[in-house]
Amino acid sequence: MKPVIAVLWILSIALAVGLTRLADPDQGGSEPSPSFAEAFAEFNPLRRAYLISRSLEDLGPENLPELLKVLEGRNMGIVPEEVRLVMIAWTRFDAPGAYAWASAGPTKWRATLIDQAIYAWAYHDAPAVVRLVEEIEDLEIMAGRRRSMIEGWLRSDDKEGVSEYIANFPDMKRRGRLYFLLAGEVVMTEGRDGAMRWVEALPDDAPNQLKLGMFHHVANMVASSDPVRAAEWFLAHRTRPYSEGALSGIARRWVQHHDRPAAFEWLLAMSSDGLRAEERADAITSGFRSWIQIDPEAAQPWLLSMLPNPALDPAIKEAVKRLLPTAPDTALAWARRFDDESERHNQSVRVGVRWRSKDPQGFDAWLKENDLPEETRQRILKAPPAPGIRMPAKPKPAAAGKP
Repeated sequence: MKPVIAVLWILSIALAVGLTRLADPDQGGSEPSPSFAEAFAEFNPLRRAYLISRSLEDLGPENLPELLKVLEGRNMGIVPEEVRLVMIAWTRFDAPGAYAWASAGPTKWRATLIDQAIYAWAYHDAPAVVRLVEEIEDLEIMAGRRRSMIEGWLRSDDKEGVSEYIANFPDMKRRGRLYFLLAGEVVMTEGRDGAMRWVEALPDDAPNQLKLGMFHHVANMVASSDPVRAAEWFLAHRTRPYSEGALSGIARRWVQHHDRPAAFEWLLAMSSDGLRAEERADAITSGFRSWIQIDPEAAQPWLLSMLPNPALDPAIKEAVKRLLPTAPDTALAWARRFDDESERHNQSVRVGVRWRSKDPQGFDAWLKENDLPEETRQRILKAPPAPGIRMPAKPKPAAAGKP
């Protein structure tokens, strides 16, 4: 998860309790609500967050002037998360007024006020904010306002509306990140099973592969906590277009967070009925790549204990790729273990050529003490240096009288 996305998600979760209280004031306790002045004067962060949330539950047109007076008198001590709570409460009854007040706020504080006003407005009524944002002429400003709008919309209950908007988002790179955030919100609010049902209900013909993106992200998130459940979900949908490629992500999460050998045992035992070409091989590649990166000391003995097995040739290929830069002798040993004869020969030649190009003396010393098939040996010795690798320069003869 990228840092900016991670911070956004953490802040979103941190505000969930206060936001829920403001959306449904009846959840408040029986104690009387504190005054705005009392709430914003509190210093302890936990107590302050609680008091501000409680004080805003009863916000309405009649006591809004009192709140604005407190805000204008204490604006130096108010953080963006608190502004968001204020705007969530205010936009319940007067979103345009909240936005107008934010737009006229102090210059140094204005951007924060506007961003939070748009977030809150989108939380309550996103379609109205879409019209507002799309009318902004400055493209850079519009992009910032749109980001705040989408964040608020994602937090709302209007998952259908935000899904349609994101699926038609023009920026493909940004759209991919929004798919991830949308999946995270659905998993967080609906739970694993609810999120899976939500994905299944999406139209198969939704634009820009929305269903495929949601299936991938939700499957990955479920696999992080329950890989078996994610694997079963994939199997139930393995013949549908939107499940294509999801198995690799499940295998990767399984290896990263759970019993690594069990992930491969499941993949090897899985029936190939309904699977796409290379789908199992791609999943084994993805899973073993993660394992050998995380714990190569455990990954290699396990793989060796499972050979020979033609289905594990993709894992051997990952071992070769991982070890070639730092341990070419070990990489060559792995290359000699491919079940497929052609792959065994080609990978051995590839490793040998790169090793010899980078360290000819080391390779020649190894070759004197180890056997290679004659065809493989000759192809390595006759091959030109590997691209991108410079042969060590021969030392120039010293000038007369100099060492």
